[in-house]
Amino acid sequence: MPCMPGADWMWPGVGPKGKNKAMRGTSGRPALIMDLSRDHCKAGMFGLYCLVQDVLPSLAAMGGLFLWQISLETNLLTAFIFGIIGTVGFAIFGRDLPEPTNKEEVQNG
Repeated sequence: MPCMPGADWMWPGVGPKGKNKAMRGTSGRPALIMDLSRDHCKAGMFGLYCLVQDVLPSLAAMGGLFLWQISLETNLLTAFIFGIIGTVGFAIFGRDLPEPTNKEEVQNG
């Protein structure tokens, strides 16, 4: 890996992650995304889900690495602040999907 010299020891972790995903199967979240997205953009929404699921945690881990180099307290305080922001944001903007009112809506989706 030319952009990270000395990181050859990280490569053995790539295989087990892929194997773990394959052995566990997929969760219900991709099925829910496919069910709720419009017909003409199902593939794009699933691709976006995969991108977000893989890229954002990696970026967050790298950000945590840099914060950890400053100090442990900075890292934990930043995580706490983002947790509070997420909780308040969900409390203000989060909403549940409407419940189906009859059996036909449940069966037909």
